[in-house]
Amino acid sequence: MSVSARRLPEFEVLRAIAILLLLVHHSGFYSLDLGLNLQILSPFFEVFLLGCFFFIAGYFTETSLRRSGGDLRRFFLSRFVKIYPPYLVALALYLSVLGITLRERFDLIAYAAGLQFIFAGMVKPILTLWYVGAILLFYVLFGLLWKFVSKTVALVFTATVLFILALASTGLSDCSTRGFSNITLCS
Repeated sequence: MSVSARRLPEFEVLRAIAILLLLVHHSGFYSLDLGLNLQILSPFFEVFLLGCFFFIAGYFTETSLRRSGGDLRRFFLSRFVKIYPPYLVALALYLSVLGITLRERFDLIAYAAGLQFIFAGMVKPILTLWYVGAILLFYVLFGLLWKFVSKTVALVFTATVLFILALASTGLSDCSTRGFSNITLCS
């Protein structure tokens, strides 16, 4: 089987498995009465799925940026067009079909802009939509680091410092509202 420049079959299989497991994870599967406590599987699903989706997104980010000719505007536009419309549909479904209510106008603005990850603790959490805000923030940070930090060592150092600052700013106290409650750092 030949591998095209755009798609790698291994990643397509990983993405398909992750999507199917995500559907199972959010389906109420854990409440089935099969004589087993299925809830103990939840932390493993969460960690595996988070790892898969962030890995897949991160793995192809540089390729996507290079494909845009290093033009950050084209890169951000391509990411935005790919992620934002489905996100808005999901947000609209949460609000209309599931009847999720937001506390204030600021909550709606933060969610509509995909900034709920940045304003965690200040907006009412809709737990499954935080990923979009996180991935949008990742794309912005990646693009800025790409543009302004040219050497690999400096890039790794800057990314490490940003990661440490992010951990310090949350104090790891807000882990449960972002779905990280079962990750070792948040225990």
